[in-house]
Amino acid sequence: MIKIQTTTEMIESKGGLILAGKAANKIGLRSIQNKNVKNAGDIIKSFFGLMVEGKSDFESMAEKRKSLFFKEALDLPFVYAKDTVRLYLEKMAADTEGIIRQLRECSIKKIRKAPLHGIWINNKHYLPVDVDTMAMDNSKTKKEGVSRTYRKYDGFHPIMAYMGREGYIVDCELRPGSQHCQKGTVEFINGAIKLARDEHISGRLLFRLDSGNDSFDTLKATAVVEKGLYCIVKRNKRNESDDKWLKIAKRYGKQVEDREGKNVWIGTLDVPPRKKDEILYGVKCVFQITERTSD
Repeated sequence: MIKIQTTTEMIESKGGLILAGKAANKIGLRSIQNKNVKNAGDIIKSFFGLMVEGKSDFESMAEKRKSLFFKEALDLPFVYAKDTVRLYLEKMAADTEGIIRQLRECSIKKIRKAPLHGIWINNKHYLPVDVDTMAMDNSKTKKEGVSRTYRKYDGFHPIMAYMGREGYIVDCELRPGSQHCQKGTVEFINGAIKLARDEHISGRLLFRLDSGNDSFDTLKATAVVEKGLYCIVKRNKRNESDDKWLKIAKRYGKQVEDREGKNVWIGTLDVPPRKKDEILYGVKCVFQITERTSD
């Protein structure tokens, strides 16, 4: 038997916004300050609420103008009009770096209080920090920075850093779609290291990056043992041939058992990376080479 009960009360299906509001209070979004806008924290928190619901345009704020649930879930004094939010954000844009710095500090504070789990390698504990870029589809839009991405559509090409086995976002940076993944990555990594250390996240940080970031400068920034920095960067072969690596494998590697028609060598190549007169001692190339002799 189905029973339908009518009500004149407003029913909201976005109960998760309550948790988002509590998280926003814990990390201190409301405490964000700006010399041009007195209530900058409330504006940031209001827009944060929209983004939690998957909305990123000013027009969506008009939907929340009369929403008591939105106001109470985010612990706001009142819901601002869309034009007010737009105006205040434009004023705050005069100090974009200051706002972004405070947002990053809020994020890392939350991570420091969270249960961070690392990995064990040879009885040593490391806290992984995964750094990678992604393509954001913004086709048929005219937003600033939208251009052709490596995924063959127009959009942005942001970079992100995730910490721990849980994958907490330490930092992120919006980039033009056509920007190469390595451009600005060293500076981004240095910023993530500073954020972590400033919030007393100690221990060994193990940076893990894809082959697009295989460069001398990346290794120099992340392979500093005396500062507790380590890295695993996927090798970018560039113009190196498969035949060359097979010869290296047979000479320096150890052949491991596999099936008939498939030969596998694993090993370490102790040839430190060089750039002009600089040499990165202690950085090694670990390889696994497979030769197939069966169709």
